[in-house]
Parts: sequence; C-alpha cells; structure tokens
Amino acid sequence: RYKAGWKIDAAGGTVAFGSAFDNMANLERIKDESMLNNFKENLAEFINQKLDNSGVLNIYTGYIQNSEINIGGSVIINRLGCYNSTIKAKKSIIVKSNPGFLKGGSYQAEEIIFTQEAGSKLSKTYFRIGEQIFIKEVLGTLVIKSENDRKIIEEGNRNINFRVNDFGELVTAATLPNINQYLLKDEG
Repeated sequence: RYKAGWKIDAAGGTVAFGSAFDNMANLERIKDESMLNNFKENLAEFINQKLDNSGVLNIYTGYIQNSEINIGGSVIINRLGCYNSTIKAKKSIIVKSNPGFLKGGSYQAEEIIFTQEAGSKLSKTYFRIGEQIFIKEVLGTLVIKSENDRKIIEEGNRNINFRVNDFGELVTAATLPNINQYLLKDEG
C-alpha cells in the first residue's frame, strides 16, 4: 500500500509525511524533489484507491466519532461504527462489521444505510434514506425519514428493513440491501 512513514487520513483530509506537509506553506518550502515525488505518488495511489468506477470518492474507515462528513460517494465503516456524528452521503452509509453501529447523530444517504446496531439510550438517532435501510438491532429511539414518510422505532426492535416506494413512503422491504457493491475487493 503506502510507503512507511506516510499518514493518510481521508476523514481529516490529511496526506502527510512528518511536519513537512502540515500545511501548504511548509509544502512550498520543500527543496528535496524526491520527497515531493514520493508525496505525489502516495497521493495519487490514495485517491485512486478511494475512487469507485464512476470517479466518485468514497471514505473507508475503522470508526467515526463526533464528526461531520458530507461526501459525494459512500461512507464505509469496516471496524467499530459511528458515535454522535452527522453524515450526508450521496450514495450509501455501510457499517459492515459485526457488531457495527450508528449511535446518536444524524445519517442521510440517497441510497442505502446498513448497520448491525443503531440508536443510543442518551438521545434519538436520526436517519433519512433514499432507497433502503437495514438495522439488525435497535438500541435506542430511531427516527427514520424518507421523502414523504417518517417512522419512529423504539429500543428492542430487530431486523428493521424499509425501502422507499414510488410515492416516497417507507414500506417493509422483502430483501436485504446488496452491500457488496460498496465493499473493497478484498472485503467481499
């Protein structure tokens, strides 16, 4: 993957090697051309790995906490989950780990939201979906919205699986959402 010593953080927008790349002013002061070439190669590799086939940037991360993310692609969380964050994705929000979670905050996706656990006993967790949502276990009050509908789901419910019909209403989905298209090749 990336050369040793490189820090790459999609959520924070950082691609760095030590303090030399902390800001643009430092970047402009670098005289060692090989260091800049290495930075360029690592940045290109990083961006290519994060783009899907249509050229849309996706974020793949272990977990998210107290963050705000607005992205043209999808957010895929592959380890723990997400605490008290606001995520708006033009595509999907997928928490693929077991148990993966979305606890507290607000989550909006034009396609799919998929997680094993959702909700918090401390506050409501809000969802807005364009196509489908699947939640295996509800841990606290959820508010799920679509274009023309709203459902409140209480703690203790299981296997929440709604899709948005042609009228923008939430209806029970007959099948689970297909999340394989959002996973990296070695994760499927």
